[in-house]
Amino acid sequence: MPVDTKVGNVVRLFRVGSHGAQSYGYDQNATINLVAEKTEAIAAMIPCRVTFADPAGLKLKFERKITDGEVRQIERLFPADIQMQAGLDLYISEWDGTSPLLQPVLKENMIHFWWD
Repeated sequence: MPVDTKVGNVVRLFRVGSHGAQSYGYDQNATINLVAEKTEAIAAMIPCRVTFADPAGLKLKFERKITDGEVRQIERLFPADIQMQAGLDLYISEWDGTSPLLQPVLKENMIHFWWD
């Protein structure tokens, strides 16, 4: 796959999110499109590259240090009603209930979409 392949195209090629859609009863194509749309928006904000993609997960590594403000921008892309479908299971399951949901993204300098 060419290095300059858009994130959304990687999501569609590997059908990222289809595993979670099947597990949780979401429409598979709608979930894949949701993930593609959100990851394209993230890539437009912060340069990143795909380091892992399969039907059950996606890792985007940022090419520079992400800021607190950018984490907040990313969080705004994921209202509560789509967080599970969009693959934020990992963050939801580890969330302390008080800090920003995506606070680990700042430390790890990557975002991990995952359905379990």
